[in-house]
Amino acid sequence: MGPYLKCREFAPQTPIKKAYEQNPKKVKVLLKQEYPQIAAAAKAEGASHRLPAGRTK
Repeated sequence: MGPYLKCREFAPQTPIKKAYEQNPKKVKVLLKQEYPQIAAAAKAEGASHRLPAGRTK
């Protein structure tokens, strides 16, 4: 499929890694205040959780 698209001048597009409307202050609040509560509730229900690579609590 790749060569077919390439010869017709179509290039693969990669998604952006960050939302356009992302608010860094709200993200910090989420990670510091709300995420631990969500994680605790998930753990209480028996779920496991992990942050995506490159993210910290």
